Amino acid sequence: SEEDILMMTAEAIDAAKSHGTETIGVNAEDASRTDADFLLRFASVAKEHGADRLRYCDTLGYDNPFTIYEIAKMLAKEVGIPIEVHCHGDLGMAVANSVAGAMGIIDEGQDAPS
Repeated sequence: SEEDILMMTAEAIDAAKSHGTETIGVNAEDASRTDADFLLRFASVAKEHGADRLRYCDTLGYDNPFTIYEIAKMLAKEVGIPIEVHCHGDLGMAVANSVAGAMGIIDEGQDAPS
């Protein structure tokens, strides 16, 4: 369930921190097919528990430049930690999606790490 995912995410970050991990990046796997509200909750839990960055993963190459721009921009605005994008080319859109996602992040005032 969504609540189980949030709980396991929090526990994993807490465990990593308790073992001295200095930098934690959290992957939002299959983010392009995930409900935006849940994605924001997931990102918020990650930040609250000490994640240093969030990686938006278009795991199946499903996204398009228009939607990834908007969701990356929203995450950059709402979450308050660096956002990365990771795109696959199943539909031949990996480069376009990567650029659009980076532009959404940049347009919200963050650097766009690669």
